[in-house]
Amino acid sequence: MQADGSRAEDIWQLFVDSGYFNLAGRSAAWFEARRASSVELGRRPERGVNR
Repeated sequence: MQADGSRAEDIWQLFVDSGYFNLAGRSAAWFEARRASSVELGRRPERGVNR
């Protein structure tokens, strides 16, 4: 898996398609409001990681 966050959108879609978000007792629509910030966070470089 890539650590640079370039697959953040793909991972989000995997959560939607798999029904993962429903496990928390929330709908995918509830999480959709949080999508932009979550995807952006996934794209940020990791801090404190020596490469």
